[in-house]
Amino acid sequence: MTETILIIDDEQDIRDLLADIFIDEGYAVLKAAHSEQALSIIKTNKVDLIVLDIWLDNSDMDGMQILKHLKTRDHFKTIPVLMISGHGNVEIAVNAMKVGAFDFIEKPFKIDHILLTVQRALEQKSLRDENSRLKETTDLVSLKHQYKSPSMIALIKAIGEHSESDARVMIIGAHGTGKTRFARVIHDISKRANHALKFIDCQKFVLQGLDDEITHNPNGSIVLENVERLDNNSQSDLLNYLTRIQPGSRIISTAADDIAKRVQDKSFSSALYDRLAVLKYTLPTLNNRLEDMDILISEFLETYRQDMGFDVRNDFLPSSQLRNMNWNGNIKQLKSAVEWMVFCQNGNVDTPTSYQLPFQKGAAEENIEYLDIKREDNTCLQEMFSSTLKEARDMFEYKYLGFVLEKFDGNIAKVAAYIDMDRTALHRKLKSMNLTFETKIKAEQS
Repeated sequence: MTETILIIDDEQDIRDLLADIFIDEGYAVLKAAHSEQALSIIKTNKVDLIVLDIWLDNSDMDGMQILKHLKTRDHFKTIPVLMISGHGNVEIAVNAMKVGAFDFIEKPFKIDHILLTVQRALEQKSLRDENSRLKETTDLVSLKHQYKSPSMIALIKAIGEHSESDARVMIIGAHGTGKTRFARVIHDISKRANHALKFIDCQKFVLQGLDDEITHNPNGSIVLENVERLDNNSQSDLLNYLTRIQPGSRIISTAADDIAKRVQDKSFSSALYDRLAVLKYTLPTLNNRLEDMDILISEFLETYRQDMGFDVRNDFLPSSQLRNMNWNGNIKQLKSAVEWMVFCQNGNVDTPTSYQLPFQKGAAEENIEYLDIKREDNTCLQEMFSSTLKEARDMFEYKYLGFVLEKFDGNIAKVAAYIDMDRTALHRKLKSMNLTFETKIKAEQS
């Protein structure tokens, strides 16, 4: 397996030098000059190790801020980060290690030293990944005992029994039942877990794009999302491709709950369906697994505690309050409802006993309306549309950040969590816009 190293440094000479060194040692290399480019690469590529310069010019975040950002994100916090700097000192090195850096190396560095450090970091990561894979398998078993609904217990048991299989899988379910999550579970407990999991939206399907992903990810898994959205030509192209080629990547597909009907009325190729659905899992709707509602709500509340710093009472949202609803939007709809209620509780919008849900009984998830958002009048929109793109963007950012500041009474920590932005970067953004909670209130009163 070829490990991939991401180099983040504002100096092109350093990026190119390190890239040449690592490529000579057999590593794959990605390069970034600033935080925006780096985070985009990390989100869309499998990265095994990061070499990160502390000082970055022309970047929204410096190296320490990037490190802190990564170490607070579940999907990225296990990536080892090797910090480098030409202006380092003991204090900076200690702080970097406390945040979670694997090691700290001063420039100019010795090639043998940096290669040895990279090797040690990747060896430790490999060991952690293997332990995590074993833990995932154990967690799948415990998950079966955690859920109460018979449909979920049977589903998790079946997935566990087929964990060693390389057969193509189709995950079928209504909107919001968790098809993407289970695609990740299936990959994470498979023998391909240490390789990349890639997603392709079938509404934008291009055969060349699939072929490219398979070529670059022969030992990983490819998820074809929403295969029912493939048009006739794309269905034919994909069928011919799978007939002609046996890709090294494992193909996992997700499909709407009416895929069998589409096959029957010939709007979806039965031959393609047979090739994709060698193993088939059908996810139950939330209405058919109400016994699991307490567990799901607890999971969502724990997420808000950890990710947003909200102090949520365990008993403030009893599931009995929600069971009489018709959850057409399934898990996504429930998650949105819980999130809305958490914001209400933390913003003192209402009391737990008198919540009004932000959607009508039976409404689908995509129709949820957040009632605490104040709608701007058409004057604001007309002003935006009569401006240049930059002016319109600045206007929107000012309005948007002003709204969120007001929503959380100027609490920067909660604002940063809500908009998924580094707190230091948010402070800089607000300062550049001369926007504070106090100026927002004064503007409304004037």
